[in-house]
Amino acid sequence: MMTTDRQILDKGLGAVEASSPAALSGSMNLEEKTGWREVKESPEVHTRLLSECCTGLMKNDRGLLPLSVHSKVHVLSMEPEGYVPPDHEELAPEGLPSLGRALRELGADETEWLIPFGRAAELKAELVRANMYADHIVLSTCNACLEADQVELIEAFQAAGKDPIVVTMGNLNDPLAVPDVGAFVSVHDSRPLAVQSAARVLLGQCLTGGFSESEPFQADTGGDLR
Repeated sequence: MMTTDRQILDKGLGAVEASSPAALSGSMNLEEKTGWREVKESPEVHTRLLSECCTGLMKNDRGLLPLSVHSKVHVLSMEPEGYVPPDHEELAPEGLPSLGRALRELGADETEWLIPFGRAAELKAELVRANMYADHIVLSTCNACLEADQVELIEAFQAAGKDPIVVTMGNLNDPLAVPDVGAFVSVHDSRPLAVQSAARVLLGQCLTGGFSESEPFQADTGGDLR
């Protein structure tokens, strides 16, 4: 059965009703709790909320999220292999959709590194040294379940005493490749709107969430993840 936009939004916005302190206190009316009036009146808000409902906080075992805008966040983003943007007009002037830039636009103190595809393991010692003094490490993966070098980089940070937060861009099997990280955010693709939704989840500024750590993660495990 096909899921409608309204059903997706109702699920995500229902979480807002249940978790909002103001909602629990009864001080918000229904439209304030759900934002549905704004959604009906603004296609842009409707699109944003759909994107946020499809962005999942899959794991937050050690309370790494949300990030504080006052903490020093270093973002390491994997460059996709043979990247060709599907919608050129959507791209910001700087080029690729950037998780670091999206965090910065929301007020975060961030530094971003773009890692060439297939070179994460080769560069891991240098990257760990350069990022040891960050308050938080955010690693944006691209098919880490198929690319062992990305897993090696995550494990190198863990061996150095860091607890990286992983944002998976498009491949829901990526969390299975590195199950011991403290926090996972899953994003449906790497277009600008999806990247912005991921940044909002990381900072706790996302109005909705289509998934949560309370819902067990399931993925296709029929193939070799490494």
